[in-house]
Amino acid sequence: MDLCVLPQTGAAEHWLLIGVVAAVLIAAGIALAVSGRARRSVLTGLGALAIIGALVAGGIGGAAPAQADAGSASCVTTPAPVGDEVSAATLVAPGIPTATAQCAAEPTVQIPSTQGVSYTQARTGTTLTVTAVPAAGYAFAAGATTTWSFDMTATTAAPWPVDLPVSTQATPTEAAPDGGSYLTPVDAALVPALQQAADAGLLAYSLDGSQFALAVEFLVVDRETGDELARPVASVPVPSTLSYDFERGDYLLDFDGNPGDELFEQLTEQIEAIEAQYPDAFVVPAEDGLPFTYPGLRILASYSPGAGCETVSAVVPIELVLPQQPIPGDAPRLAPDALLQGLDDVLDTQPEAAPASEAPASEAPASEAPATEEPAAPSEADAAPASDEEVVEPTPPADER
Repeated sequence: MDLCVLPQTGAAEHWLLIGVVAAVLIAAGIALAVSGRARRSVLTGLGALAIIGALVAGGIGGAAPAQADAGSASCVTTPAPVGDEVSAATLVAPGIPTATAQCAAEPTVQIPSTQGVSYTQARTGTTLTVTAVPAAGYAFAAGATTTWSFDMTATTAAPWPVDLPVSTQATPTEAAPDGGSYLTPVDAALVPALQQAADAGLLAYSLDGSQFALAVEFLVVDRETGDELARPVASVPVPSTLSYDFERGDYLLDFDGNPGDELFEQLTEQIEAIEAQYPDAFVVPAEDGLPFTYPGLRILASYSPGAGCETVSAVVPIELVLPQQPIPGDAPRLAPDALLQGLDDVLDTQPEAAPASEAPASEAPASEAPATEEPAAPSEADAAPASDEEVVEPTPPADER
C-alpha cells in the first residue's frame, strides 16, 4: 500500500515551541527570585522547569508524522523523483506472423521470434487468430498492429488435366517433303488434348527427339554348348527433332543431319567390341528381319496440382512400330538399307558355320554342269560371227540371280 505524509501533521517547526518554553522558564525564575526564596531552591526549580521544558519540546519536535493511504481524500501525493532508479518501458515492434500453403493440407503459420514480445493463438472454425503481447518492461507504439487472422482451410491437389498413358506408339507411314518421316500415332487424340490443356494454362508439354537412337539387340551363344551367354545391345544416338502436324494428325521426325555412314561406323565399333568380349562365341542379331529398334522419342509433360504443391512431371515414351512395307517417298528411312546390308559383314563368321555355308558352294559345281551345257550352244554361235547383242542376252539372268 502506498502511503503519503499528511500536510497538517508531522515534524513542523518546533523551535518556536522551544522558545515559548524558554520564556516561561525565565519568567518563572524571575518570579521565584522576587519572592525571596533561597537561591538553592530557585536553582532547583529552574533546573526542574528546564528539564520539563526540554522533555515537552523534544516530545513535540520528535513526534512521528501522521500518515494516510495514498489516493485517499486527505492524502496529497508527491510526484516520484525521476532519476537512474526509475526507467520508462522499452518500445518494441511486434514481428508479423506469416502463413505458408501446403499441398492438400492446411497451411502452416510461422510465429516470429521477437525480443520482448509473446504471441497467443486462438482458433474458431477455420480461422486462426494470432495476438502479440508485450513482455514485462516492454510496450508497443500507439497504433501498432497486434492481431492477425489466417484462413486454415485445407487445399486440394488437382489431378492431371489429361490422362497420360504409360507409353504410346507411332508408325512411320510417309516421307515428308522436306526430309524426315511422318509418324502416324496410335492414339490420335493424345497430342491434341495436350495442346488444348496447354492453351488453357493447365499444363506444359513438349515433344522430344534429342535422345532418339538406333539400337540392335544381339544374341551371344557359346560355340560348344549352344547356350545363350548374353543379349547385349548396340545403340547409336541419332539426335532428331520431333514435332506434330496438327493438320495431318501425325508426328514429324526430322534427323539432325544425314546419319547414314556415321551410324554404320559407330554400330560397327560396338559390334566389334561385343565380339572381343566374347571371342569364343557366336554373335548374331537376336531378331530376324529388321533387328533394329528406335528408342528415345518422348512426350514430356508437367503441371502444378495447386497452391503449396510441387510441379509434377511425366514422360511418355513413343514406341516406333515399323511398317511391313517400305516407307513411300525419297526421305531417309528409319532403318537405312546400308545398315541392313552391312550387318552380316560386321558380324564374326564362326569357323563351324563356314563348312555349312560352303556346302552349297561345293554343290555349285554339280549344278554348274547344266550351266556348262548352256554355254555349249552359244559356243557354236560364237563360231559364227558374234554380235554384241548375243553377249548382252546372258547378262540379265546373271543380274536376276
